Amino acid sequence: MKNLLKIPPKRLFYWSLLALGLVFLLGLALTKFSPKKQYSSPLSSLLPTIREESLEPKSKDFGLVINKLKVNAPVVADVDAYSEKEYYAKLRSGVAHFKGTAKPDQNKGNIFIFGHSGFYKNDPGEYKEVFRKLDELKKDDQIHLWWKEKDMVFKVTENKVVAPDDFSVIEQTKDLALTLMTCWPPDTIDKRRVVVAKPSVLFVLKTFPLIFLFN
Repeated sequence: MKNLLKIPPKRLFYWSLLALGLVFLLGLALTKFSPKKQYSSPLSSLLPTIREESLEPKSKDFGLVINKLKVNAPVVADVDAYSEKEYYAKLRSGVAHFKGTAKPDQNKGNIFIFGHSGFYKNDPGEYKEVFRKLDELKKDDQIHLWWKEKDMVFKVTENKVVAPDDFSVIEQTKDLALTLMTCWPPDTIDKRRVVVAKPSVLFVLKTFPLIFLFN
Protein backbone atom coordinates (compact mmCIF):
# COMPACT_ATOMS: atom_id res chain seq x y z
CA MET A 1 0.00 0.00 0.00
CA LYS A 2 2.85 2.38 0.86
CA ASN A 3 4.58 1.63 -2.47
CA LEU A 4 1.33 2.23 -4.31
CA LEU A 5 0.91 5.61 -2.67
CA LYS A 6 4.37 6.60 -3.86
CA ILE A 7 3.34 6.19 -7.56
CA PRO A 8 2.57 9.58 -9.12
CA PRO A 9 -1.21 10.05 -9.66
CA LYS A 10 -0.75 10.73 -13.39
CA ARG A 11 1.14 7.46 -13.96
CA LEU A 12 -1.42 5.55 -11.85
CA PHE A 13 -4.19 6.90 -14.08
CA TYR A 14 -2.49 5.72 -17.27
CA TRP A 15 -1.86 2.27 -15.79
CA SER A 16 -5.53 2.00 -14.86
CA LEU A 17 -6.55 2.83 -18.41
CA LEU A 18 -4.11 0.24 -19.76
CA ALA A 19 -5.49 -2.44 -17.44
CA LEU A 20 -9.06 -1.67 -18.48
CA GLY A 21 -8.06 -1.84 -22.15
CA LEU A 22 -6.45 -5.26 -21.69
CA VAL A 23 -9.54 -6.59 -19.91
CA PHE A 24 -11.75 -5.35 -22.76
CA LEU A 25 -9.57 -6.92 -25.46
CA LEU A 26 -9.46 -10.22 -23.57
CA GLY A 27 -13.24 -10.30 -23.29
CA LEU A 28 -13.59 -9.50 -26.98
CA ALA A 29 -11.25 -12.31 -27.94
CA LEU A 30 -13.09 -14.84 -25.78
CA THR A 31 -16.40 -13.82 -27.32
CA LYS A 32 -15.09 -14.08 -30.87
CA PHE A 33 -13.40 -17.45 -30.61
CA SER A 34 -15.72 -19.25 -28.20
CA PRO A 35 -18.35 -21.61 -29.70
CA LYS A 36 -21.57 -19.77 -30.38
CA LYS A 37 -24.77 -21.06 -28.87
CA GLN A 38 -27.96 -20.74 -30.83
CA TYR A 39 -30.91 -19.54 -28.83
CA SER A 40 -34.43 -19.70 -30.15
CA SER A 41 -36.74 -16.80 -29.49
CA PRO A 42 -40.14 -18.02 -28.34
CA LEU A 43 -41.59 -14.54 -28.89
CA SER A 44 -40.48 -14.28 -32.52
CA SER A 45 -41.85 -17.72 -33.27
CA LEU A 46 -45.28 -16.65 -32.08
CA LEU A 47 -45.41 -13.40 -34.05
CA PRO A 48 -47.38 -13.53 -37.33
CA THR A 49 -45.54 -13.24 -40.61
CA ILE A 50 -46.20 -9.79 -42.03
CA ARG A 51 -44.95 -10.54 -45.52
CA GLU A 52 -47.70 -11.95 -47.69
CA GLU A 53 -47.13 -15.04 -49.76
CA SER A 54 -46.74 -14.11 -53.41
CA LEU A 55 -48.82 -16.34 -55.67
CA GLU A 56 -47.58 -17.42 -59.08
CA PRO A 57 -50.24 -16.16 -61.51
CA LYS A 58 -52.24 -18.77 -63.37
CA SER A 59 -52.15 -16.49 -66.38
CA LYS A 60 -49.53 -13.85 -67.14
CA ASP A 61 -51.27 -13.00 -70.40
CA PHE A 62 -54.35 -11.71 -68.55
CA GLY A 63 -54.63 -12.72 -64.91
CA LEU A 64 -55.72 -11.47 -61.50
CA VAL A 65 -53.85 -12.11 -58.24
CA ILE A 66 -54.87 -10.86 -54.79
CA ASN A 67 -52.36 -12.34 -52.34
CA LYS A 68 -54.30 -11.25 -49.26
CA LEU A 69 -57.38 -13.23 -50.32
CA LYS A 70 -55.49 -16.08 -52.03
CA VAL A 71 -57.27 -15.14 -55.25
CA ASN A 72 -55.51 -16.38 -58.37
CA ALA A 73 -57.53 -16.53 -61.57
CA PRO A 74 -57.23 -16.05 -65.31
CA VAL A 75 -59.18 -13.12 -66.71
CA VAL A 76 -61.39 -13.98 -69.69
CA ALA A 77 -61.39 -10.94 -71.98
CA ASP A 78 -64.35 -9.29 -73.68
CA VAL A 79 -67.20 -11.12 -71.99
CA ASP A 80 -70.71 -9.92 -72.83
CA ALA A 81 -72.13 -9.08 -69.40
CA TYR A 82 -75.62 -8.79 -70.88
CA SER A 83 -75.64 -12.40 -72.07
CA GLU A 84 -76.29 -14.68 -69.11
CA LYS A 85 -75.50 -17.77 -71.15
CA GLU A 86 -72.13 -16.37 -72.21
CA TYR A 87 -70.87 -15.06 -68.90
CA TYR A 88 -71.97 -18.15 -66.96
CA ALA A 89 -69.89 -20.26 -69.35
CA LYS A 90 -66.87 -17.92 -69.20
CA LEU A 91 -66.90 -17.70 -65.40
CA ARG A 92 -66.13 -21.41 -65.23
CA SER A 93 -62.66 -20.56 -66.56
CA GLY A 94 -61.84 -17.61 -64.30
CA VAL A 95 -63.09 -14.08 -63.78
CA ALA A 96 -64.54 -11.98 -66.60
CA HIS A 97 -63.50 -8.72 -68.20
CA PHE A 98 -66.60 -6.65 -69.02
CA LYS A 99 -66.67 -6.22 -72.80
CA GLY A 100 -66.37 -2.58 -73.83
CA THR A 101 -64.48 -1.43 -70.74
CA ALA A 102 -60.80 -0.51 -70.77
CA LYS A 103 -57.97 -2.94 -71.41
CA PRO A 104 -54.74 -2.70 -69.36
CA ASP A 105 -52.66 -1.54 -72.34
CA GLN A 106 -54.80 1.55 -72.88
CA ASN A 107 -53.23 3.32 -69.86
CA LYS A 108 -56.57 5.02 -69.16
CA GLY A 109 -60.17 4.11 -68.48
CA ASN A 110 -61.89 1.70 -66.11
CA ILE A 111 -60.84 -1.96 -66.35
CA PHE A 112 -63.98 -3.72 -65.13
CA ILE A 113 -63.74 -7.33 -63.92
CA PHE A 114 -66.50 -9.43 -62.37
CA GLY A 115 -66.71 -12.89 -60.84
CA HIS A 116 -68.73 -15.19 -58.60
CA SER A 117 -69.01 -14.90 -54.81
CA GLY A 118 -71.05 -18.10 -54.75
CA PHE A 119 -72.66 -20.44 -57.25
CA TYR A 120 -74.23 -23.89 -57.61
CA LYS A 121 -71.93 -26.40 -55.93
CA ASN A 122 -72.49 -29.01 -58.62
CA ASP A 123 -71.63 -26.61 -61.41
CA PRO A 124 -68.23 -27.31 -63.04
CA GLY A 125 -65.33 -24.92 -62.60
CA GLU A 126 -63.08 -23.88 -59.72
CA TYR A 127 -63.99 -20.19 -59.59
CA LYS A 128 -67.52 -20.38 -58.15
CA GLU A 129 -66.45 -18.49 -54.99
CA VAL A 130 -63.42 -16.58 -56.26
CA PHE A 131 -64.70 -13.22 -54.92
CA ARG A 132 -66.35 -14.55 -51.77
CA LYS A 133 -64.01 -12.62 -49.47
CA LEU A 134 -63.90 -9.41 -51.47
CA ASP A 135 -65.24 -7.48 -48.46
CA GLU A 136 -61.96 -8.13 -46.61
CA LEU A 137 -59.99 -5.83 -48.89
CA LYS A 138 -59.02 -2.60 -47.17
CA LYS A 139 -57.65 0.70 -48.41
CA ASP A 140 -54.10 0.37 -49.83
CA ASP A 141 -54.30 -3.42 -50.15
CA GLN A 142 -52.58 -4.57 -53.32
CA ILE A 143 -54.15 -6.15 -56.37
CA HIS A 144 -51.96 -7.58 -59.13
CA LEU A 145 -53.29 -7.50 -62.67
CA TRP A 146 -51.12 -9.40 -65.13
CA TRP A 147 -51.20 -8.34 -68.76
CA LYS A 148 -48.91 -9.71 -71.47
CA GLU A 149 -46.22 -10.78 -68.97
CA LYS A 150 -46.35 -7.45 -67.11
CA ASP A 151 -47.35 -7.21 -63.44
CA MET A 152 -49.56 -4.16 -62.97
CA VAL A 153 -49.90 -3.34 -59.28
CA PHE A 154 -53.01 -1.52 -58.06
CA LYS A 155 -53.94 -0.27 -54.59
CA VAL A 156 -57.48 -0.37 -53.23
CA THR A 157 -59.07 3.05 -52.81
CA GLU A 158 -62.69 2.08 -52.16
CA ASN A 159 -64.76 -0.95 -51.12
CA LYS A 160 -68.53 -0.53 -51.16
CA VAL A 161 -71.91 -2.18 -51.71
CA VAL A 162 -74.23 -0.81 -54.40
CA ALA A 163 -77.61 -1.62 -55.90
CA PRO A 164 -77.62 -4.11 -58.80
CA ASP A 165 -78.87 -1.40 -61.17
CA ASP A 166 -76.11 1.09 -60.28
CA PHE A 167 -74.37 1.36 -63.65
CA SER A 168 -72.11 4.20 -62.55
CA VAL A 169 -69.54 1.61 -61.47
CA ILE A 170 -68.77 0.70 -65.10
CA GLU A 171 -68.33 4.28 -66.28
CA GLN A 172 -65.02 4.98 -67.95
CA THR A 173 -62.47 7.21 -66.26
CA LYS A 174 -59.88 9.70 -67.51
CA ASP A 175 -57.14 7.94 -65.55
CA LEU A 176 -56.46 4.22 -65.33
CA ALA A 177 -58.58 2.41 -62.75
CA LEU A 178 -59.46 -1.17 -61.87
CA THR A 179 -62.92 -2.19 -60.64
CA LEU A 180 -63.86 -5.61 -59.28
CA MET A 181 -67.50 -6.58 -58.81
CA THR A 182 -69.44 -9.56 -57.45
CA CYS A 183 -72.94 -10.38 -56.22
CA TRP A 184 -73.46 -9.60 -52.53
CA PRO A 185 -73.96 -11.03 -49.97
CA PRO A 186 -72.40 -14.30 -51.16
CA ASP A 187 -74.88 -16.85 -52.52
CA THR A 188 -77.42 -14.10 -53.27
CA ILE A 189 -78.00 -11.57 -56.05
CA ASP A 190 -79.47 -8.85 -53.82
CA LYS A 191 -76.69 -6.27 -54.20
CA ARG A 192 -73.20 -5.84 -55.65
CA ARG A 193 -69.86 -5.62 -53.85
CA VAL A 194 -67.55 -3.22 -55.69
CA VAL A 195 -63.83 -2.67 -55.12
CA VAL A 196 -62.09 0.23 -56.85
CA ALA A 197 -58.30 0.39 -57.18
CA LYS A 198 -55.80 2.80 -58.71
CA PRO A 199 -52.25 2.15 -59.98
CA SER A 200 -49.72 2.07 -57.15
CA VAL A 201 -46.89 4.62 -57.05
CA LEU A 202 -44.31 1.91 -57.77
CA PHE A 203 -46.21 0.80 -60.88
CA VAL A 204 -46.51 4.37 -62.16
CA LEU A 205 -42.79 5.05 -61.70
CA LYS A 206 -41.94 1.74 -63.36
CA THR A 207 -44.20 2.47 -66.32
CA PHE A 208 -43.31 6.13 -66.69
CA PRO A 209 -39.57 6.66 -65.93
CA LEU A 210 -38.57 9.51 -63.65
CA ILE A 211 -36.89 11.33 -66.53
CA PHE A 212 -40.32 12.31 -67.85
CA LEU A 213 -41.26 13.87 -64.52
CA PHE A 214 -38.51 16.46 -64.86
CA ASN A 215 -39.00 17.37 -68.53
